[in-house]
Amino acid sequence: MAFLGDEERHSLDLLRPDGPIRDARHQLEHLLAAAHEVLILDPSLDDASPAAAPIREWAATHDPGDDAEVMRAEPERPVSPRGLRQSDGVSLRSMLLPGRSPLNPSAVSISMDSELQRDRQRRQPSHADDDGYLAKAAASHLFSIDRKDLTRLRTPTGIKSPRSHDRWPVVGGLVAGGKRTPTIDPRPFTPHATGTEVSDSRHGHSAGAGQDVPLWSPSRLHEWLKCPRMGWLSNGLRAEEDELQAEDLDPRIHGELLHNVHHDLICQTLGFDIGTERPFGADGSVSSVAQSGRSENELMRIALESLDSRAPWLDRTDAVSTHRLMILTGMNREEWNRWLAEPGPVPPSGRVGTIVRAESTVRHTAPVCLEWSMADFNQEGIEISIPTELTGGEELPAIRLRGYIDRVDILPMDEVANEWLDPDGDESIAPLRVHGSGWRPRRLVAIRDLKTSESKAAKDRHHDGLLDELQLALYARAWEIAHPGDLVVAAGISLFSHHTEHMLELSSEYSASHDNLLLGTRTDITASLHRFCDEPPSPSSDHFRAWLAQRLAVAMRTAAGAAAGRVHPTPSSGVCGYCPARNVCEVRMEAGF
Repeated sequence: MAFLGDEERHSLDLLRPDGPIRDARHQLEHLLAAAHEVLILDPSLDDASPAAAPIREWAATHDPGDDAEVMRAEPERPVSPRGLRQSDGVSLRSMLLPGRSPLNPSAVSISMDSELQRDRQRRQPSHADDDGYLAKAAASHLFSIDRKDLTRLRTPTGIKSPRSHDRWPVVGGLVAGGKRTPTIDPRPFTPHATGTEVSDSRHGHSAGAGQDVPLWSPSRLHEWLKCPRMGWLSNGLRAEEDELQAEDLDPRIHGELLHNVHHDLICQTLGFDIGTERPFGADGSVSSVAQSGRSENELMRIALESLDSRAPWLDRTDAVSTHRLMILTGMNREEWNRWLAEPGPVPPSGRVGTIVRAESTVRHTAPVCLEWSMADFNQEGIEISIPTELTGGEELPAIRLRGYIDRVDILPMDEVANEWLDPDGDESIAPLRVHGSGWRPRRLVAIRDLKTSESKAAKDRHHDGLLDELQLALYARAWEIAHPGDLVVAAGISLFSHHTEHMLELSSEYSASHDNLLLGTRTDITASLHRFCDEPPSPSSDHFRAWLAQRLAVAMRTAAGAAAGRVHPTPSSGVCGYCPARNVCEVRMEAGF
């Protein structure tokens, strides 16, 4: 305390304020008298560790001219363990022998993994041969691919499309003018070893990483397809990083909410439950939401009631709830409260309104099941296989699959949407190659996978679903196996975004003979790309079934690679940017995200 005398301090039992420094001076005098010769180190030149007050006082008295010898601030050789290891690392980078042997000799080259990977990436073949595509031998030298190349459809002038080319499958390359040709998905890659055992053992060329996966899901297969290391770390080792909680609504919650509103709208209108198959007969009683006789305003009422029951948090007044309410319903807080007080038909608006309006674009398709579980057919999963003549002679082990199909539609047999079942059709499982087999379907089916996106256009998302992902093909074949007599002739992505759009890739033969039906936005992406691997150029077979066989082969090769322990990385900006294990991967791509 200021202005406190010794008497007051003693009366209050307070110690002297300079007590610690007096004790330090006393201890310094003891040290100076402890030996005939005493060395005092004054660290005043080091700003990070100034000298104590007693030492500064002693130095000012005995060395006022500051003539004491100055010692080196840093030793000629490091003395700390960290400094020693750092010095050894500098020596190794300079191609000099280290002072000590490394703790783990196998870890010496880890710092070079990224440079080695980038060097191999630059050496990948990229320029096409005279026929417009990479040479057949070049495929074994690929170990990564830009996902944009998988969805490239246009063929440069003067070059044959993949379906019409002399060989198939083909991998696109750079041609004159800097353009690229289309690519048939060459994954999964099997890159060659570099010959350096230490480095190769870290990049998928060692034993012990084989995966025994008795039951696959489409999403898990897709992670292994994008990058085997990502699939191994995130699914095999569970080494993915913790998720960060966002202030806004989680995109998965937003997507699941729109899924459920869509399902409730269809189920309440057509009178069946989510997860159960609607029975169909030959009496022409099949109908869709657009043919139910309800107006769009009445359908909007059903959708809003579903939204209210599934998202009670929309009644909150915080910023997130208010913002999401406007996005989903097109209503502000006051309008929403008025509707809750008197629920009734209203014009479609918001994201929910686009779902209602989009049902009119699929007027002639009949939903038969929503969220169909493969476990309903077999608790141990549905076994999917492919004959060797459709894989180029390669024997691929069968896989067992589980999962849920978002939406399954029945397509009409005739051109006026009156016939939905052919009682004379075969009751066996549809062959992958129907053309020329004499097999006749009982029902025609379309598989739809529902997606939510804030940025991607429906067309781009549809291309990804067909040419990059595996879900549509796996779902299609699983439904055919579980429903003998059904033939999948269409598949596509239904995107819930600013405008809901039901995309559908159709068999050209069916699409041409039923061109007056409203089935959704039709595409023929695979018409110029896919054919069966044992067919000549420009075959007359169905390109849609050829696409199905090719995607199934890719899925089974991916599963076979996981079983063999091929866990090599295939880094690219489109994959690494969203990899849950990227922070523990030394060869990740940093650019672009």
